[in-house]
Amino acid sequence: MTFCTATPPSMSGSGDDLYGPRSSDQVNGDGTCTNFSGTIAHTTVVPLGGSTELYVPFFYCFVVSKRAAVLIHEARHANGVMHDDDNFDSSWEYNGAWRWEVCWLAWFANLCPNASPPMKQAAVDRANIILGRDFTRDPGFRIGPTGIAFQVPILQVGTPILQNDAATNFTFGVADYDGHGRPDLYCFKHQNTGTGMREIHVLNGADAYQSFLDQIGTPIEQGGPNAPNFTFALGDYDGDGTADVYCLKSTQTGTGTLEVHVLNGADNFQSFLQQTGTPISAQDAEENFAFAVGDYDGDGIADLYCLKLKHTDTGTLEVHVLNGADNFQSFLQQTGTPISAQDAAENFAFAVGDYDGDGMADLYCLKLKHTGTGTLEVHVLNGADGFQSFLTQTGTPISSSDVASNFAKTFGLGDWDDDDALDVYCFKDKSTGTGKLEVHVVRIS
Repeated sequence: MTFCTATPPSMSGSGDDLYGPRSSDQVNGDGTCTNFSGTIAHTTVVPLGGSTELYVPFFYCFVVSKRAAVLIHEARHANGVMHDDDNFDSSWEYNGAWRWEVCWLAWFANLCPNASPPMKQAAVDRANIILGRDFTRDPGFRIGPTGIAFQVPILQVGTPILQNDAATNFTFGVADYDGHGRPDLYCFKHQNTGTGMREIHVLNGADAYQSFLDQIGTPIEQGGPNAPNFTFALGDYDGDGTADVYCLKSTQTGTGTLEVHVLNGADNFQSFLQQTGTPISAQDAEENFAFAVGDYDGDGIADLYCLKLKHTDTGTLEVHVLNGADNFQSFLQQTGTPISAQDAAENFAFAVGDYDGDGMADLYCLKLKHTGTGTLEVHVLNGADGFQSFLTQTGTPISSSDVASNFAKTFGLGDWDDDDALDVYCFKDKSTGTGKLEVHVVRIS
């Protein structure tokens, strides 16, 4: 080690703080001194050795846990592992110096036998600052007061839409509207619209949903007491790479069946790509089904997942997949699942996406109530075996009481953090901290 010649703080003073030599060196919440900022250590690695420099404020300005954590951090550098994104580690999985420092701090807070509660809390505070600041992709968890990790949303943000408006008038979906690679938020306004028609308001993923990419009416009249009932979903109907809006009509249909009306994303939803009936009666669709869109058979054409929750022949949640290739006139799959129909109807919402990267759409079953973990749970049924087994069953950072009372019952899937894995988008429209519709994005392990 080489000690550099920075000017040390004066050793005079009352010495009345917990960790430093004087009151003027009181420790802040991030583990730094009031009177110091800057580099405290630096490691140089060369083929046959190297050195770590510890600057003088290291010895006087920092809590015990931070000083030790810095040594762990620099030891990782000394092993040849430097930061891979400027002064950041790209991800927790990179296993760089910031991860090593967090792990040591968590150990100190949880297991160090002689540390006082303030010392442990300083370690927790420092670890959480690193987790929130020093990774390009947020690891999606924080350290609790006892040193144990807990999940957090990787995005939690208000939007320009007021929560009362969102709760009363909107449903939601997620897709890339403008092809920039970031999931955008489609806000479908069904009633109380300015145009008198159902409206599509697209919030921009590139600025974390702070501005609109589009706000436009559609050819479908807005909802009301005597209006037909529509469910909206997103998928690419015609293979042009632009998300289209599937408007699923289950009352007042001309055919007496569930109807699929597909609005064309390429002309900003001003015309229909398809309008057709299906083999499912309108009454059955309205009373017993939920819906989602995804490519079941890998032909590049979005299919319609009709999820039967009540009055099923099997007594379980059933998946009935209508074939997009023949305009939803035949079934690609009709099967029961491991989830009971009663449980599905009372406690679940649904989305479709590829969880495990095998190219097959899986069924995300989001349990809102009566969960074993006390949180919103994600149960993913495996598309590869016809939805007969689970790929994952996990809790999330959102409590079941909160999600049941305060979140919209529509969820979205999108890769917010660009790690090639789908995250779950949850939309809080009541009791929000911001007074606005909030987007809470949860990473699923």
